[in-house]
Amino acid sequence: MSFSWAEAAKAWKANSVDWQPAQKILDPECFTTLPEARELGLQELLEYVAPYFEASFESNQAAAEQAEELYFTYLFNVSSADREAVFLKACKFALETGSASEQPLLADTVCKAFLSVTLPRLLDLCDARFENDYDAVLVTYHDNGLFANVLQLLDALLLSKPGVPILVDWQRRGVEGHFQYGPVGFDLFQHLFARTTRCRSATRHDSHRSRVNDFRKRVNILFMNMLRGLIWKVPDKDFQALREGYHRAMQGALVPSPLMCRKLKEVRDTWPEGARVVGVHKRLGTNEVAACQLAQRNPPPEEYLAVAKALLQRTPPGVPQVLYLATDEVQTAEAFRKANSEGLDRSMEYRA
Repeated sequence: MSFSWAEAAKAWKANSVDWQPAQKILDPECFTTLPEARELGLQELLEYVAPYFEASFESNQAAAEQAEELYFTYLFNVSSADREAVFLKACKFALETGSASEQPLLADTVCKAFLSVTLPRLLDLCDARFENDYDAVLVTYHDNGLFANVLQLLDALLLSKPGVPILVDWQRRGVEGHFQYGPVGFDLFQHLFARTTRCRSATRHDSHRSRVNDFRKRVNILFMNMLRGLIWKVPDKDFQALREGYHRAMQGALVPSPLMCRKLKEVRDTWPEGARVVGVHKRLGTNEVAACQLAQRNPPPEEYLAVAKALLQRTPPGVPQVLYLATDEVQTAEAFRKANSEGLDRSMEYRA
């Protein structure tokens, strides 16, 4: 008979001898849940990553067993009332999909990411045994594009202990390959967002805080490279719950700066009244970009153009339309310009 985390959970909860040590490990007050809270059985997620434990800990069996115990006790106690519940349910969908996929790379990627990145960060940020170890979270940019860093910040806002400040370090050092926004030393976060009680730019003194949690990566596996394509397949109910979770975490914490509000108003003032606006973002057609897609391919400009046309055709007659194209690829810009000159009756703006 094969081992099952679900069966282990039943036995563990039913056996008072086994249950008592776990109660001593956990702080009962921290795990007190609201009346509507319900168990989610999330310890079953470990079944998907069990084959990767020893390899993840470089064949250190003792360390692997200790990690399994930590993850099991944590996941077992996550209820529907906890801030990370909707997050973990979405991760469960990704693990289920990856494991059932005929793409070995997908299964391997999702399991390794969940075990090596997601679970350790959740333990640090959300587990009642450890969440009192930090009194601030320092979100340092990783060398990627802007929105990858925005997603990382959203993870920090959702998963960090309520009330602790989120300190954002988006200042260039000058050695970045992708995070190239402004000159060296430019504070991109301060440029884009206003300071709030929950979220502000980090200062040089913040890095010396003794109890700061260093947050350097996206945690949600649905935000990571090729796994991003799975987010559109999450069941509607869970997807909506995930969106609402991030929305609540952002409220009052992530606020556009006065400069960005002015710039946005300037752009919107150029739109005809009641216009429908469609934005298209096309990345370079390189092998590196294709490797980051769920389908392992980068659609050509013609496919983007076809989808844009289909979206515009849904607009009711008489409603003005605006199409924005953001791309670094000359071929895509030319394809859209040609379509416009051949009768795509739309107002178009380009940004390379």
